Amino acid sequence: MASTPLPYLPSTTLASLRHPLSTHFASMGTVIMAASVLVWVITNFPIAAGAGDPEAVLEHSVAGSIGKFVEPVFKPIGFDWKLSVATLTGFAAKEVTVSTLGILYRAGGDEAEGGTSLRRALSSDPSWSPLLAFVLMLFTLAIPPCIAAMATIKAELGWAWLGFEFIFLLSVGWVLCFAVLRIGSLLGLGGAALA
Repeated sequence: MASTPLPYLPSTTLASLRHPLSTHFASMGTVIMAASVLVWVITNFPIAAGAGDPEAVLEHSVAGSIGKFVEPVFKPIGFDWKLSVATLTGFAAKEVTVSTLGILYRAGGDEAEGGTSLRRALSSDPSWSPLLAFVLMLFTLAIPPCIAAMATIKAELGWAWLGFEFIFLLSVGWVLCFAVLRIGSLLGLGGAALA
């Protein structure tokens, strides 16, 4: 019995996917790199007077000001100003959340060469816990997608649907994470997340 191709499936080969995939990955790399550079700039400027302490420079930077401004909205789901900034930058692309955390926690380099990994930097933060890590991942998953996807939604469905989608997903993500943090804390999984 000879196999016949199914008429409703396109004949896709690896060669036919090579150009679209390489174009997509190149453009995403550009977005992630540009967003990471922007995050670095807003975490290092303006330089506070007499800034010898890197933490003081960070708190008085543009990113610190933005984070402190939006922190009251994110505090009920366990986020401090650093996690709030990382979440906001994730709207450029979800992957930028991780690079922002690396910049905010001054993580980078090879551990073998004396650098601090993001994992080690986060674990040394007294407010960090496995429950908070789960809530951050859940919120990042539930909130509206990246700018490119939102632009597509706007082009296909218009401003009204984009606004609805943005508010709905942001609200669902916030409520879901609030519930998970509270239930996890009641079960004793919270650590210092609610302190």
